[in-house]
Amino acid sequence: MVSINVIGSAESVINAQLLAQAPAAPTVAPVQVTVSSTSMIKVSWTAVVDDGFSEITSYSLEMDDGQGGDFKPVVGHLSDFLGLSYTITSNVTKGTLYRF
Repeated sequence: MVSINVIGSAESVINAQLLAQAPAAPTVAPVQVTVSSTSMIKVSWTAVVDDGFSEITSYSLEMDDGQGGDFKPVVGHLSDFLGLSYTITSNVTKGTLYRF
């Protein structure tokens, strides 16, 4: 292999090559949902054990109002959230779906 720039060229001395592999698919933490009342839902989960050699920087929680729209972020979208539970007290309606 030859490297070339404005100064000239040089023979490369590569003795070994390391090929990167695609990262493993993320693991899903076990999630528990507790409905405390008609206006409060507590979502809790366990910490991910296998981080795939990459630090966990945030968990995120999203919800859907059950009307067929897009999921909307609840926590972990604007700033890192490393808590293991979150209590939702707003926009809780029948048919609400949550995605972790």
